[in-house]
Amino acid sequence: MKRGKKNGLPSASRPATNPEMRDGAFVLGGRPTFIYSGELHYFRVDPAEWPQRLKQAREAGLNCVASYIPWRWHEPEEGKFDFTGRTHPRRDVKKFIRLAREAGLYFIARVGPVSNGEMMDEGLPAWLSKKYPAAFLSGKEGATIHHQAPPAYNSPLFLGKVKAWYEKLLPELVGQQYPEGNIILFQLCNEIGMINWLGKIGDYADYAEKMYRGFLKSRYGSIEALNAAYGSSYKSFAELKQPDNKLEERTLKLLLDWADFYKEYYAAYFKKLWDLARAEGVRTPVLANIPQFYDYDMRGRGLYSPATSSMFSR
Repeated sequence: MKRGKKNGLPSASRPATNPEMRDGAFVLGGRPTFIYSGELHYFRVDPAEWPQRLKQAREAGLNCVASYIPWRWHEPEEGKFDFTGRTHPRRDVKKFIRLAREAGLYFIARVGPVSNGEMMDEGLPAWLSKKYPAAFLSGKEGATIHHQAPPAYNSPLFLGKVKAWYEKLLPELVGQQYPEGNIILFQLCNEIGMINWLGKIGDYADYAEKMYRGFLKSRYGSIEALNAAYGSSYKSFAELKQPDNKLEERTLKLLLDWADFYKEYYAAYFKKLWDLARAEGVRTPVLANIPQFYDYDMRGRGLYSPATSSMFSR
């Protein structure tokens, strides 16, 4: 990689354009660029070791590092944020990103709200579930709970707390976007729907049922067309509710529609995150990390996880 004099990144003569996806390629500085990235979680490493770890990443042939920026780590108490190491040196994410730039590395900011990453509460703040249990799903009878109840992604309550998180975090980062800085991508949330799938937990809140009815109305147009497809006798879309986890008789068409609804449900959530990020000045492409498992075990995983992959086909 050709290095510039100021920050070790490609020459400053590059065009001052935002990163973009174009024709199946990641375009940086006006030309397709292959990103060799590795995970380096600053919050798990002594800051005294950050320069050496970044140097080793560069020597290993990487041109980029990525890290979660865990919500629970940077807002340990509601309304109390630290991005500069004021309360703990490992919270100085701004310094870490600057050191990565000086080492000649781009940075991918994985800003949540969910991080997973083998963290308590999937990287969500402990205060969130304690103070706002309605921001999480409990499932219906017959559902199994994974190691953490999933957030109610489209809940106005949950999204309101995410908005407050983004409004504090993202202004700390957007000034370091390429070409002014070295942030080339933002990942919004992580493994969306993973806990829901493993725990067999749907969202049955009123707002979700309204989304479900709207989805079916958009798909069928009239209640008569839906009744013809389902062999049912509903009088209006207002009577419709999502199936539960019991083994009552269902039609295959209903189950296929229900699966398609959750594609829309997760897509709607990601779009809301995208809108929040754009409002705070994010101008890079954004990523969605789709949960994948190449194994199977007692929790119902499937080879290559076709279930989770299909949820992101929109």
